[in-house]
Amino acid sequence: MGTWHEDSQYYLRGHDIAVVVFDKGDKPPNVNLEKLPTVNSLDKLTKGQKFTAVGYGVTSGTSNDSGTRRYSVSSFTSKNTYFLGLSQNQKQGNSGTCNGDSGGPNFFGAGTSETNINAALTNFGDAMCKSKNTVLRLDTTVAHDFLDDYVSPQAFVPIPQR
Repeated sequence: MGTWHEDSQYYLRGHDIAVVVFDKGDKPPNVNLEKLPTVNSLDKLTKGQKFTAVGYGVTSGTSNDSGTRRYSVSSFTSKNTYFLGLSQNQKQGNSGTCNGDSGGPNFFGAGTSETNINAALTNFGDAMCKSKNTVLRLDTTVAHDFLDDYVSPQAFVPIPQR
């Protein structure tokens, strides 16, 4: 079991974040291997940078097949203060997230370049789950102010420059 903790200002831009603190002895395996980005370390991303999203959602905007762990690879297209825009255009070899994947991790990199750095959380996308994944950046001061209460300082690492 665990206890859910959400940012009390979840309704404000950049604050849509929560954590689950597991009870002693209930921690899932490898939970300490995941890292988080240091503040502003996603500022210098280049177009096309790959991310790997993980979730348990459905496979399309019209299906009802949630509950299976899946992953997808998306490419960086845009950013603002709190969000990254990731392409999930299947015609370009990308697939993406859908309903039920919200809150899931988006690891920096894909394939042989995938890291254990959870750079962002799946937040929202297009209605049919075909073209865009908008993710909440975990390198913001807002995210760090919340996460600092739940993770050790050693969890924060710089994003590798490529």
